[in-house]
Amino acid sequence: MNNLKLPNVILYFCGIHNSHPQKYLQLHNELSKNCDVLSLIDGGKWGLSEEKILKYRGDKFPLENVKVVDPGTAFQVIHQAGQALKNASFNPVCVMSSNYRKGHVENADVNCARSAGFATVQISEMANEFYYAGADYSSVLSKKFESIYTHKNYGNSKMLYSNCLLWDVVDPGESMQLSREEFCLKYGLDPSLPVFVWGPDAIQCQHQEAQEVYKEVCKIPNVILKLHPNEVRRHKAERFGGKWSYELFTDRKVPVLDPLDTHWAFTYMDALINYQSTLSMEVPMYNKPTIYVNTNSENNLLFNEEAKRAHFSEYDFEWVGSSCEANQIVEYVKDPKNYQVGAVQYEEYRKKYLHEPAVPAYKLLSQQILDIL
Repeated sequence: MNNLKLPNVILYFCGIHNSHPQKYLQLHNELSKNCDVLSLIDGGKWGLSEEKILKYRGDKFPLENVKVVDPGTAFQVIHQAGQALKNASFNPVCVMSSNYRKGHVENADVNCARSAGFATVQISEMANEFYYAGADYSSVLSKKFESIYTHKNYGNSKMLYSNCLLWDVVDPGESMQLSREEFCLKYGLDPSLPVFVWGPDAIQCQHQEAQEVYKEVCKIPNVILKLHPNEVRRHKAERFGGKWSYELFTDRKVPVLDPLDTHWAFTYMDALINYQSTLSMEVPMYNKPTIYVNTNSENNLLFNEEAKRAHFSEYDFEWVGSSCEANQIVEYVKDPKNYQVGAVQYEEYRKKYLHEPAVPAYKLLSQQILDIL
């Protein structure tokens, strides 16, 4: 175990969302208050490099017992820990992702942990992407979301309701601080004007209308581009000759957000702008609205009838904010009254969709994991 203290809990993330590393680290910190925790983070395409993880090191995130590893090393550590804990007086727990599996680890991490004697938990990092891999426990956002995504399979696992770890509002720590002025200076934005974040879908989903919307949104003054996580990973970039979406779908030079600055983008923006992305599910936690573009279009893969059948059953996608047509967006954002909403609407959204709206997911998950120990 490389001189690490024998863990009660192993957090193994075969992939992590590249906009939210601090939220995984916050779960590690919270659990560490009551037990010995080892976090293993994939350092490949679906994870994050050690160099980027180390940017978070400081008083808030000392990164003790946080390791960046490849899957083979992770499985070896889990196996060795399981062997050493065979006669333990507690039930060791291995917590794993529910995403980033296809063509990567598939079910191998869960199989390894179960064979090593761990109770296994898969956590839901996103509302609509849960790939069950055989864990003993499945952690989902809420009974509300469970009722929406009826096509999801959780096998015979016991259900936990834990909110969404990636929706927690977590400051990235003292080493990553940015004031609004510093954020705007870093990205060439005017701090005296409203700030807008454009969140397009993955590049392979950019059909003709999506490309036209992309071009129109990028005409907005003081807009910053938040690339889809898969585009940042260059997933399926070969379909577009290895080029970035902003090289193809806009003729303006638009600042591109470093994913590690996502917390500050959501904190300082006046509104998010989306077309087909579900990013709008997260920003009500920051009390920020979303402006959707072309919601009535039959080509919009989030709102058309095909999308409802494929993803949401009879559920009509909901968000906090407003909508307009792509050819109106530049004028639309000039008047804040068009997109600003009252605080009560954010509160109602959280009450409707979260299991416990007043409690962050990292606290809920930590207590649930401790209960399994």
